[in-house]
Amino acid sequence: MQPLDALTLHYLAGELDLKLAGGKINKIQQASHHELLLHIWVGGDAVRQKLYINIRPEYAFCALLEDTSFLTFPDKAPNFCMVLRKHLLSARIKRIFTLPDERVLNIAMEHYNELGQQVQVMLSIELMGKNSNIILYDDELKMILGCAHGVSEQMSRQREISVGYPYVPPPRPEKNALRYTSQNEIISVIASAKAQQQDPAEALTTTFMGTGKAIISDLLTYYTEPGKAYAALQNLFNGTCLFPAIRKDYSQFSLLPDHQGEAGWLGMDGVQPMILSFYMTHLREDRLRSRKQALRQILRNQEKKVIKRRQELQRSSPEVIESLKKRGDLLTLANSQHVQSHGHKIEVMDYETGEPIEIELEPTLSLSENAQWYYKRYKKAQAREQMALQQAEQLAQTVDYMKTLETAIALAQHEQDLNAVQEDFESQEWIKADLSHKKKGKAKASLPLSVKSSQGFTIFVGKNNLQNDQIVGKLSKPQDLWLHTHLLPGSHVLIKKEEKQAIPDETLLEAAMLAVYFSQARDSVNVPVVYTEARYVRKIPNSYPGHVTYREEKSLNVTPDSLLIEDLLQSA
Repeated sequence: MQPLDALTLHYLAGELDLKLAGGKINKIQQASHHELLLHIWVGGDAVRQKLYINIRPEYAFCALLEDTSFLTFPDKAPNFCMVLRKHLLSARIKRIFTLPDERVLNIAMEHYNELGQQVQVMLSIELMGKNSNIILYDDELKMILGCAHGVSEQMSRQREISVGYPYVPPPRPEKNALRYTSQNEIISVIASAKAQQQDPAEALTTTFMGTGKAIISDLLTYYTEPGKAYAALQNLFNGTCLFPAIRKDYSQFSLLPDHQGEAGWLGMDGVQPMILSFYMTHLREDRLRSRKQALRQILRNQEKKVIKRRQELQRSSPEVIESLKKRGDLLTLANSQHVQSHGHKIEVMDYETGEPIEIELEPTLSLSENAQWYYKRYKKAQAREQMALQQAEQLAQTVDYMKTLETAIALAQHEQDLNAVQEDFESQEWIKADLSHKKKGKAKASLPLSVKSSQGFTIFVGKNNLQNDQIVGKLSKPQDLWLHTHLLPGSHVLIKKEEKQAIPDETLLEAAMLAVYFSQARDSVNVPVVYTEARYVRKIPNSYPGHVTYREEKSLNVTPDSLLIEDLLQSA
């Protein structure tokens, strides 16, 4: 993934300075050891801006956010957050700037300490891959007040970072800045790289500092003549020709004017929106992928427990249970016929086969009491077997339920979808309930996907158990048509229609394809799909959400058409 380079950060600082200079920090939150959120009141209208800072190596960037719902904050603020609150709450931002040709963003601020003295402080945000850090220091004394990550002498010979240590800027690479390099020097490096069959962009960014390889590579692609390439490069450094844009089909953003309106590129209103769009897209995808992996691991652990419980479930055969009752009957008959026992056993005639059978006895009990003892064992064995049958049925339902959850995790496309799955996990007490929503308001429940068929019919698709439950319980009317893949975990699909209204074959086929696409059989062919009116679909009492029975069903076999599915999803 393309890192944030010094040139782009320089223009980001300029845009942030215009928006935030003069603003006052009124709230500081730390979501994790690499995520910080500053709330800033700006201007006479007191507009609140939220500056998000991420120093995770692969996502080292900062930008202004409007939607922060993806962030969760611990109940107890981390130590670094408490230090920032001590020194920065009510501090006023003086200016935002970068170190020349470095990936370091500085926020200069002033505030009054507990003695009423005005203090100049600097929040230095170092966006340098694995060395990324956030450092707060006294700008007059050049003393470190706090840092996100401490660096000891054993960790770095060049620079120690810890509270109370003198602040030292990051060591500069021993190479010249590209912005101050002459045209002849640049042409010489490019010519040398080509002669050695090397990448000229790689050669320039290795030899000089100040910008990233991706932007240089684009520049050399679009300006093959050295003079024009040098002029375009100077325009970038001077800021006389900026056209921020991101490429949609792979990880890259650009400041080059030629990309404006070009196929595959999306022009942006500024560098800050460009960075926000680019990084947040990848950050959300990564968070979604990580949450899916975590939920799958929890599900695998629970599956192992269910498998173990099924293996441990001891069941008696009907023959063994009935033999206990038969022994009771035989002993009762023997007692009525005054048959004599011999210590620990008695031999009687089997009334079914006519052959002798030996029965174990408790010598301290009479034949009648021994018969009653066998009857009690028979009743207990019956009760145990009934309980074992119920447990086996519950475990089978749990296995089916887990399959639906596995499918829901795979189909999840947004955080809300995974929140619904997580609620399922919490209801089963597989994980501890997340109570954070009580502090910032309960998150809005995710709704089933709604699309329009080619014939104009509304089709609902549930992507998890809770959404499936909504379709069956709230959204469906008796006359609506319900669909589901036959004997496979997947989505409940509902076609809305009026009473006695006929559903065209095209709409039925499209809904069936959606049922297959949002199921375990997405990549299969000739998948059976059952359908029936919603009046014939019933939720199973005391079972998991979305678990239903149905009748009066019909079926058809379908193979999903990816192009048709894509057209339907675009109508959502």
